[in-house]
Amino acid sequence: MVRIDLNEYGELFKDQRGKTMNKERVHELVSKEVLKLESHLEKELFKKSFEGNGISNVVVMVDGFDVISPDYNETIMDMLHVLKQTSLEHLWDTTRPHLREKLQDNLQQLSYTLQPFSEFEQVQFLENFWTEILNLGAANQQRLQIYATALIRKLAQSTSDKDRKFTGIPLQTHMIAEAFEEEFRSFYESEEYKTSLAHKLNLLGLYRRFIDRKYDTYYRENWNMSAGYLFAEKLREHLFKDMQLEHQHLALQALFTADKVTFLENYHSTFSDEELASIGIEHRNRQGKPHFVDNNFADYFVAEFLINQLTKETNPHPHVHDIVLNELLSRRDYQVTRSFLDGLFEISTPLKEALKQCGDLLNEQWKERETRGTLIGVTTALPQAAAEDNACIIGFLIDSLKSAECLTTLKEIMLDVDDMGCPVWYMAAQNGSLQH
Repeated sequence: MVRIDLNEYGELFKDQRGKTMNKERVHELVSKEVLKLESHLEKELFKKSFEGNGISNVVVMVDGFDVISPDYNETIMDMLHVLKQTSLEHLWDTTRPHLREKLQDNLQQLSYTLQPFSEFEQVQFLENFWTEILNLGAANQQRLQIYATALIRKLAQSTSDKDRKFTGIPLQTHMIAEAFEEEFRSFYESEEYKTSLAHKLNLLGLYRRFIDRKYDTYYRENWNMSAGYLFAEKLREHLFKDMQLEHQHLALQALFTADKVTFLENYHSTFSDEELASIGIEHRNRQGKPHFVDNNFADYFVAEFLINQLTKETNPHPHVHDIVLNELLSRRDYQVTRSFLDGLFEISTPLKEALKQCGDLLNEQWKERETRGTLIGVTTALPQAAAEDNACIIGFLIDSLKSAECLTTLKEIMLDVDDMGCPVWYMAAQNGSLQH
């Protein structure tokens, strides 16, 4: 099997833009750059597998189509067309749901969708994971089941409908198992039969808990904690802030083009690439670009960075407003980031000046829409938020226009209709996604 992680070969495919993707070029890219084949025999055998001749039992898996730069999206698509026409046994391409239709239309192939874990499967996974990791031996199945069931049900109760499709993903269940490992151990070793899961367990809280656990592990393994308690706590707090800032900046580099994040140019890292990689959240790919072990981590850190920019005392860089309105709140591929940002808006209020600046930008774009055609940020941010039931993002957009005293523009945007002639609010109500 050949696995091509597209995130590892960004610069390679960037160099191929504008070039014709034929069988010879694709074969050379895969054999030379991905498989690193050196001997003449290896190259010939792989070439024959492309051509058939009775040895077409090669499977190619292309991973990460949803995280590649739009700049070479078509190049990848051309490569997939070539691979599809070869004599491979199977060609698999994985992506997030928002690009499924594009791949189906271009490749003329219906897709498979992985179903999320059911409650029973999530509970069973937690029981198996903790039994093995904690070496419980002849495990007390009753205590395992009590805690695992209570945890999964608490998460389901605390998580909004729009986030449940994420929490049911096996990777998220694995994160839950790791994040609550210590709490489960304490419960398992106690004589209590009632869990203490009283706090809210939403998607945002889950990622925060998992990241804190990773940071704690790094701290324990790399720093001497024999000093006084107060000093150790201050050191830990300072270290966590530094690591958080590092990951925020790396996430911005991973999700956006260099021209969008020019405000990072003067930032100097305090950690080496090896130190950051040892935390277990991110590492550098072959081209030196940040690559997160789970794409959702990049979404989380970007949302966290942006909310910090909108709530800090000093004015954020102008590009921050552009990223928020014209990229993150408008494009379909940032749905997970919006989910995190919506949760952050619920607990953090942007400063009036930041709201006014965003409102001014929205108003300016709206006034120019007649001459410039469809403007992504101003015409899709509100419909996107309504469709996804991101009530706090809707509130942010409304408050921004109010702070800029653009009530006429606010009214016009709210009454704007889609291609079918339906206002945003009507469509949201029809879909049952608008609760506020």
